[in-house]
Amino acid sequence: RQRVSAKQQVDAVDTWRACKLSGTPPKDKKGNATGTQYSYNTVYGWSRNYDKLVEQAAKGTATKLARTRRGWFRQNPLVQEFDQHLCRALKKHRKAGRPANSVTVLAMAESIYDKVDKTREGRNLQWPRNRRGGEVWRPKMTWVKSWLQVRGWKPRKPTKKRGSTPAQDSALMQRWLDKLRHMAQKQPSCGDNTWSDAWGFFSPGERFNRDQVGFSFDYTAAGRTWASPEERTTGCVQVVTGKAGWEKRFFTWDMCYAGDLKQAQPPPVLYFFGAGNISQLERASYDKDVKVFFTPKGYLNEDANQFWTQCWKEHEMAKIGTTVLHGEPNGTHCWQAIDRHIGKTHKDLFHQMQLHRSLEDFKSFQHLSAKDRRIWCTHWVGDLWRHYCHEKAAAHANCCQCSGLLIRLDGVGDDRVTVESNPVFAVQPYQCWEGREESIQKSWQAPAPFEEDASGSDSDSSSSTSSTSSSDSADSCASQAVAHAVAHAAAHEAGLAHDKMDLRARSLVPRLVHQLSPSLQLAQAARLGQHGVKLDHPKALAGKTVPWDELRHCCSELKVELPSKEDI
Repeated sequence: RQRVSAKQQVDAVDTWRACKLSGTPPKDKKGNATGTQYSYNTVYGWSRNYDKLVEQAAKGTATKLARTRRGWFRQNPLVQEFDQHLCRALKKHRKAGRPANSVTVLAMAESIYDKVDKTREGRNLQWPRNRRGGEVWRPKMTWVKSWLQVRGWKPRKPTKKRGSTPAQDSALMQRWLDKLRHMAQKQPSCGDNTWSDAWGFFSPGERFNRDQVGFSFDYTAAGRTWASPEERTTGCVQVVTGKAGWEKRFFTWDMCYAGDLKQAQPPPVLYFFGAGNISQLERASYDKDVKVFFTPKGYLNEDANQFWTQCWKEHEMAKIGTTVLHGEPNGTHCWQAIDRHIGKTHKDLFHQMQLHRSLEDFKSFQHLSAKDRRIWCTHWVGDLWRHYCHEKAAAHANCCQCSGLLIRLDGVGDDRVTVESNPVFAVQPYQCWEGREESIQKSWQAPAPFEEDASGSDSDSSSSTSSTSSSDSADSCASQAVAHAVAHAAAHEAGLAHDKMDLRARSLVPRLVHQLSPSLQLAQAARLGQHGVKLDHPKALAGKTVPWDELRHCCSELKVELPSKEDI
């Protein structure tokens, strides 16, 4: 090992400081400290202990860069035994077809380390200590990655590739930003939104992003999957997959976050597989802040969406002036904050919590019942949600800025908006491009059919809490959510008027709606929602029963003559 005397270290620090005072860069082209033959980091470390080096230089003693002898780590008997056990366990793990990633190897290393540590007392052996801090060595994530790379293991490359080009992603992001700036300047039909020159009518706390993120219970799904040299040579990788509902998507987290985490956020909503026939004991064991629903496939459907809207009944669409905005399909990797940044962060934090639990009892963790898995998931999600809202506010704001959710009208911070496939992307000034209105209204032009009698509507029904909610327009569940919220904006008053209609009038209203479809389309385009009238698209209303007051109000606004119920 290299030996440098204290006098040489003092001379190097003095030369480096003199070069800095003269105005030259502190580091040369080779990465060394200016004016010396030593690296910049080495000289900088010497400068922090300059006073001690001066005292040692006066004594004339020599010092070593490393205080430990050569081979202090690899030749340690405990480390060698630990390495052999870890190699055998990893080969057995891969032979069984289980995926091997950094998190899995770290869990195995922690378990083997504890077993070897129990046998060292009788043999009078000691683990090596770190050279800098002096702590007893333990395997960590950084060590696991370097251990795999030294033995020829390399991460498997993902096979899924996007078909979009950087130019297409940039154009898609620009159109999305134009839509956001257009909607921010439109005053909602109701609510107490105030105008701001920077944010328009929707401040960061009033811009919400909602998306569904699938989570797997098996923590081995986290991180990169490593492939051994033999597997890469033969081109054959053994993978054993469990049940599709448990291993790939054990539950779905319906996330909804505002651009600013200062105010209260919607509670986390989880969708599990099954019909929901569980005991009261299990339901009482769930986390108090987590809402749990059961669906046949474990993700959002029409019934679950109606339950979701009832979680925050005080935030009704008719009261806060909610505007639902959908992005273009196949572009959530560009404009949606949850799909682009926030969802990955939640998955990493979730798997870290699973890792801590698995280290306590590695064997029993693999054989938990479905009930125990659901209970554990609710508590992990609850702890994660509370930790994220209190500790990750700055990171959350950065994610929303990069995805464009926090776009401003004055142009401040436009350089923070990025497109991952195009590093040179720059936000263009706001322009009224052709077809923008049609693109914004595309979310309601052809919604999924939704039929429900107004007399059976509940006055407590509420809409989604997003002021500017971003979700994929190809998602039929989201379209049904929009149709449900718009059709029940004035459910109480319309229901009372509808109850007074006789059966003969009710049977003739659908035919009348079909005849007035062009007029209803004009009414929707003219945004009659600003006047308190909210109607669904005529294609969805054709052949359906609608409230009489809404139809009469619509015709009066359009100055269209509507026959009376007696004439009908």
